Amino acid sequence: MKDLNHEPDFDPALEHELRKLAPAPVEDRLLERMEEAVTHDTTSVQPTRHPTRNWRLWVIPATAAATITLMVLLAPQSPTPQADETINPQASLPAMTETEEDPIELFPIRRNNEVMEAVHEGIIQVPGQAPYRKVRVQVMDSTEWIAPDGVTRVEYQVPREEHLLVPLEIR
Repeated sequence: MKDLNHEPDFDPALEHELRKLAPAPVEDRLLERMEEAVTHDTTSVQPTRHPTRNWRLWVIPATAAATITLMVLLAPQSPTPQADETINPQASLPAMTETEEDPIELFPIRRNNEVMEAVHEGIIQVPGQAPYRKVRVQVMDSTEWIAPDGVTRVEYQVPREEHLLVPLEIR
């Protein structure tokens, strides 16, 4: 690779030819126009720029500022504890007493296996067998239980992922 910062070697013949070169003569008409422009004060009317023409330049920042302001104003405020207060997580929970006499009996009322996403991850070739398509399936298993009185309801969700090999038909 050639070094771009390397200056070429001095060539006396090229230097001699360059020194013989002269600028092209300036046309008289150009000189007249330049002289006329300097001597005559012709003020041309320049169009004034209206700030409304460049409205696109300030719409995006103004929209962003308005959005941030609304988010700050509408965000839920959480009270900050004073220095002498201590946070007790049990204080906010209702008092729950467990007794051996009153066990809660729950019955399942709903079971659901919802496919969240299925992704084709390519074809797998096993020697001596037909090719398989590898599919990754993301499933959300959810079960809901309820007490006979209808007051207590428990929902349990567990995400899982399965990798399946689906045989391809070759025709």
